[in-house]
Amino acid sequence: MNAVSPLARAEAASLQRIALAHLQLSPLNARKTQGEGVENLAASIEAHGLLQNLTVLPAEDAGTFEVIAGGRRLAALQLLDAQGRLPTTLREISCLVVDDADIAVEASTAENTLREAMHPADEFDAFRRMIDAGKPIPDIAAHFGVTERVVRQRLKLANVNPDLVQVYRDGGMTLEQLQVLALTDNHDLQKQAWGKNRQDYERSPYHLRQFLTQSDVSADDALAKFVGLEAYEQAGGTVRRDLFSDRAWLTDRALLDQLAMDRLEQTAQALRDAGWSWVEARIDLDYAARAEFPSAPRIDVELAHATPEDAAREAEVEARLEKLENGSEDLTDAEQEECWALQDELTKIEDRKSEIWPERIMAQAGALVTVGHNGIEVSCGRLKPGEKLGKSGTVTGGADASAPAKPKAPTLSAAVLRNLSAHLSEEARHHVSRDPQLALALLVDRFASDLAGTFSHARLLTASGGRGADAAAIAPDNYNALRPKDEVAEACRMKMPRAKRLTWLIKQPQQDLLDMLAYLVAQSFDGMTDHERGHAGVQELHEAIGFDMAERWNPGCDNFVGRVPKPYLLAAIAEAKGKDVAKSVEGLKKGELAAEAAKLLAGTGWLPKTLRGPSYGSAAKGKAAKKPAKKAAKKRAAAAKPKAKKASKAA
Repeated sequence: MNAVSPLARAEAASLQRIALAHLQLSPLNARKTQGEGVENLAASIEAHGLLQNLTVLPAEDAGTFEVIAGGRRLAALQLLDAQGRLPTTLREISCLVVDDADIAVEASTAENTLREAMHPADEFDAFRRMIDAGKPIPDIAAHFGVTERVVRQRLKLANVNPDLVQVYRDGGMTLEQLQVLALTDNHDLQKQAWGKNRQDYERSPYHLRQFLTQSDVSADDALAKFVGLEAYEQAGGTVRRDLFSDRAWLTDRALLDQLAMDRLEQTAQALRDAGWSWVEARIDLDYAARAEFPSAPRIDVELAHATPEDAAREAEVEARLEKLENGSEDLTDAEQEECWALQDELTKIEDRKSEIWPERIMAQAGALVTVGHNGIEVSCGRLKPGEKLGKSGTVTGGADASAPAKPKAPTLSAAVLRNLSAHLSEEARHHVSRDPQLALALLVDRFASDLAGTFSHARLLTASGGRGADAAAIAPDNYNALRPKDEVAEACRMKMPRAKRLTWLIKQPQQDLLDMLAYLVAQSFDGMTDHERGHAGVQELHEAIGFDMAERWNPGCDNFVGRVPKPYLLAAIAEAKGKDVAKSVEGLKKGELAAEAAKLLAGTGWLPKTLRGPSYGSAAKGKAAKKPAKKAAKKRAAAAKPKAKKASKAA
């Protein structure tokens, strides 16, 4: 005989409409804790009505009933009633009345244990379908009792690549990882971030976030704070905001640099007007760059208060400190804390003092203006590289003062320089993966450097065997073209056993080992940098093997023409097409000039200085340079083969 479920037996009971005032929670209800979200449930009931009956048991008091299934719904209805939001249609509630207490307990337990919550991904899709149907975000938020931010978060998650959402549905990804991938709307970039061959640690929320934002500038960065988020957005800059935290990233580094330079130049001009012979404004001015500008002797330099109020306050603070320190040998805790606070105030007053330099020094020396941790940082009394200030007060050395000053060449932002270096690094890495001789040279160089205990800026192999940065996000346009897989080396690696791998490797032909070595060395190759001079190691490798970047890169890659300053574009056009052509387009607006520059520079072989190699500047020379490089590669490969045969015989 088949058993009848408690819910089925309960459904055989009578269905009645009962006034809300006559309902109370039963002590037999299996759910003792109502949990969170009663407000959300109340909002849903207010918007959509009560979609499921309550199950009740007659109470001892005639006319009243105890709710044994539906306690959260009862709490939500009572909340609506208390707030005056209960619809008139819900003054009486449709209830299933059962008479058997045992059945009531079983029904309550079954209802609270057998139901399964909706998967979060299903909720994302449901919210998106409502938006697609024309329902406004505020209405959805009100109907479900959530904030508009929550609705936007769900919609953001629903916009992740469907393949990745399915990975999340299948349990292969956490909700936090999915939230990080939602930082970008680019489905291809999301898939690259997740990656088929990535290690588990590379899929952590931290590393995924680093991958997706490595070309951006954090809103917490000193440069972003200096410019200000509001000013940046007013100038047309776009911001990548994380809806699941308070973090944000500025995506247009070129615009950010320009806005920063505009502010720095205002201060620089004020210093020029004050009498300094020259003032140079720089966004980045590290210790090494600052050291190139020697300090002039601080002869007769005076410090003056920024305001009369500061001078008066300094006198007050010093008097109070003297009284505290001389009044008693043993200060109370309160007096000691007051001393520390007054000393901190003195330091701040001292920092606000301005330097008054003699006119004779200002007429020959200059100043540097840069972005500091607390805003604009000014360093006065500087000499140009190579200059000295003698005892007579005359500057000697440096550039010829009588020679006309050359106009300063337009510079590229750190983000653009890093993008270009990614292209160059990936092209060099591609050659290494194909040439065992190059891979061996890199490996020997790295071991020799480690053995000598020296660090070289030309180092190209990372210590961990993994790459420090990923070109997929930095230079996405040419990423797939620049990273073709070596099928032979990949096949060798894939058949490599995990157990007794060394024993297996010893038995392999030497040429197979060399192919694998080239492939594996290339995986730890990292020559990306945002330095203006480029990566020393990549530059050296570029000169050694002579590949032509014009075969891989063009000015349209990764919107290069749209990310560089207008003077830079005009200089590039003048170099590639002539000064007359550049002059004919100099009146165009930046966006129009970028589009025109892409057309004019296409097919000319023009390259930014970072990408130029030994063959740059002559097509014939370039072709001649390619042949020796190819022949050299063949010779290196041929030289490796005899050694492989000897090694296999010895084995």
